[in-house]
Amino acid sequence: MNNKFIDDILEFLIENTVVKRYEKLPDVNFHYTGYLIVPIGNGFRFDVSYKTRHPDGDFTNEWWTEMKEIYTLKDKEVMYVLNEYNDFLWYMVEKINLKEEIKSEINETKEPPSFNFVTNQYENINKKFLDKVLGVLKDETDYNSNNNNLTIPIRPYRLNNLGKYGHSLTGDKHSFKPYPSFSDDMSDKFGIGNDAEIQYIYQKYKEYILELI
Repeated sequence: MNNKFIDDILEFLIENTVVKRYEKLPDVNFHYTGYLIVPIGNGFRFDVSYKTRHPDGDFTNEWWTEMKEIYTLKDKEVMYVLNEYNDFLWYMVEKINLKEEIKSEINETKEPPSFNFVTNQYENINKKFLDKVLGVLKDETDYNSNNNNLTIPIRPYRLNNLGKYGHSLTGDKHSFKPYPSFSDDMSDKFGIGNDAEIQYIYQKYKEYILELI
């Protein structure tokens, strides 16, 4: 399936999957050999026992909810991403049960996203994915120039009399930080919880809204 947005979602899922193997201790028999944490919802967990995945909850329901409501994928796109991602998960289950190093497959040592105040640059962020999220926000934003009203897909959902406040998402167009609800919505709707990534989206989205009004 040739769709860059879908490829970006798949890349995001793979890069943010946590894969761990439990260390074997003398005279201790572990029930599980390791675990996987999938970046959907608040982090869906699979415990791994030999070559079997044990889901901690209803994975199918959480997967479809995430793919349909957050990424607005069609059914065939949801299945495509699921099949591709499942192949990756089963491959990592195999890795957990081997003595080979896992870190070469999953970049566990990768530095977290951050903002460098010296260079004024964002570092270690997945701009491709974040720009896709930004695109979703823009597509679902509607501005009525006659009434000076703005409807956005996140809280507060509707901003009235924009000329009176001259704001975008904070009540002050010069504010560097968004309302707490913006961060909450980024986490709930898109699974984005890192402050630097949220700040990146906020700044870009604020610039877009200020251009509209």
